[in-house]
Amino acid sequence: MNCVVFFVESICVTVSKKAARKIKVSDVLGHKNKVVDTNTITDDVDPDNDDDGDSDYDDADDPPQYFFVNQEKRPPSKVRYDQLGHFPVIDRKRNASRCKLEGCKGRVRTMCTKCRLHLCLVTDRECFIKFHTKPK
Repeated sequence: MNCVVFFVESICVTVSKKAARKIKVSDVLGHKNKVVDTNTITDDVDPDNDDDGDSDYDDADDPPQYFFVNQEKRPPSKVRYDQLGHFPVIDRKRNASRCKLEGCKGRVRTMCTKCRLHLCLVTDRECFIKFHTKPK
């Protein structure tokens, strides 16, 4: 049954190129995980049992868990603020990356050699300097 669901879902996603461009990979993977979880829960339920089977899964107190796949790791504070060896270089990637300073949504090609993070270094936004300067 699981194979049929995945096959039908894969066909639906690949048929329309416009729809495939709008769907994020993380959304599709998250949806597939939900389907698998639902199927394993329903496979474990005994049909002759009068219990609805939901008592084990009614943990409303548990916060939802989020998983980020391609999140760049931030350097420790000692490395971030040490003021040694942080040089901006131009990244040769085809597409620009997002600035990793909290609150900035700029697209940049400048990267710190030591931290390996993409940070803005333009006239309007100097995220590179803000990122490496300790707040007072």
